[in-house]
Amino acid sequence: MYFDSLTLAAVADDLRESILGGRIQRALLPSDLSVGLEIYAAGRRFHLLLSAHPQFTRAHLSSAKLSRGVERDTPLLLLLRKYIVGGRIVAIEQPELERVLVLSIVKGSQARNTPADDEDAPPEEEAGDEPFFDEETAWHTELVVETQERRGNVILVGDDNIILESVRHISPR
Repeated sequence: MYFDSLTLAAVADDLRESILGGRIQRALLPSDLSVGLEIYAAGRRFHLLLSAHPQFTRAHLSSAKLSRGVERDTPLLLLLRKYIVGGRIVAIEQPELERVLVLSIVKGSQARNTPADDEDAPPEEEAGDEPFFDEETAWHTELVVETQERRGNVILVGDDNIILESVRHISPR
């Protein structure tokens, strides 16, 4: 499927309605070129798939629970667990006429980032609760999804606008 800027704008609107303000419960890699997030928002669990596959670049909510496809823990997965698991999605943006989706995530430095014993139990914080982090010590991270077929990528960007890791590594040439 061709993922143009209009399609991505519709996806961004759908994501804003469903997962904005949600807490990221889990991060996994369904394949070498994709990232899966389990998000708890509005009393429900959502499964977000972000793919940088050359023919099937996409970002969408999945009705099925995502499963881990990569056996080893990659540097990207370790950084996702460190910086975004336990964080809240505070903004979902798409620059005008671009095939880029930006998820802004805020995580308190003391937020829990290990899975609970019972993964199906809802988190303690609900969407209407007080913030679970101190704004001064919070980590601000962005997950940038580029949906340009052969050049698609999923990029983790740190608080200081430095790329921490990405699904695909592109040479400088």
